[in-house]
Amino acid sequence: MATIIKKFQLYGFKNFFLFSLLEINRRFRRIFLKSFSQNKEDLIIEKILHKQITSYVDIGSNHPIKFNNTYRFYLYGSRGINIEPNLSLITTYQQTRPKDRNLHLGLAKQNSSSIFYQLDPDVNSTFSQKQVKEKLKEGCVKIKQYPVKILTLKQIFQKYYKNLNVDLVSIDTEGYDYQILEGNDWSQYRPKIICIEDNSLKTQQYLTNRHYSLKAITTNNSIYLNEK
Repeated sequence: MATIIKKFQLYGFKNFFLFSLLEINRRFRRIFLKSFSQNKEDLIIEKILHKQITSYVDIGSNHPIKFNNTYRFYLYGSRGINIEPNLSLITTYQQTRPKDRNLHLGLAKQNSSSIFYQLDPDVNSTFSQKQVKEKLKEGCVKIKQYPVKILTLKQIFQKYYKNLNVDLVSIDTEGYDYQILEGNDWSQYRPKIICIEDNSLKTQQYLTNRHYSLKAITTNNSIYLNEK
């Protein structure tokens, strides 16, 4: 009950009502369709490939089950890597998805270290100071901040998937999606499917130029297929 009251105070009546409808829909999909993505992205991905996903890299994966693009595949025996800068969520991953590799990292165009801002609700946590200021004005609460190591997508592939093409890469990093794409070597590492929150024309052109075709757009994500 305390959580419900807190969400009502944070979102206001209208947004809380919409949130409640989405939550009912989410629970229906979870029970009857075994879909855990926010807008059935996991079902769309499976349909595009005409088969079960066997490997994945989930970047900015947030919660290990709720609104998660890879949990459906984990349930059916697939294994992969979850990359999440929120330390408390990585602990949850280790408990909930122990057969995956769960890495406390951030990804970007190049190696570095950056301050991560953990907010409540945690879906708004980010490396961006600008976004933190905006979210605090909207009623979010800053829990804490701490430095997080930053690697590139190329380095993740080199270390864990050197001789294997990954089926799915899911990217949801609150404004850093494009930088993550820039941090890969597309001549060597080409996942079959990319599901990315960034729906911008810039990102679409970037992936199209690397022989990925846009197959679906949901409310939150664009889904691309490797055509090379």
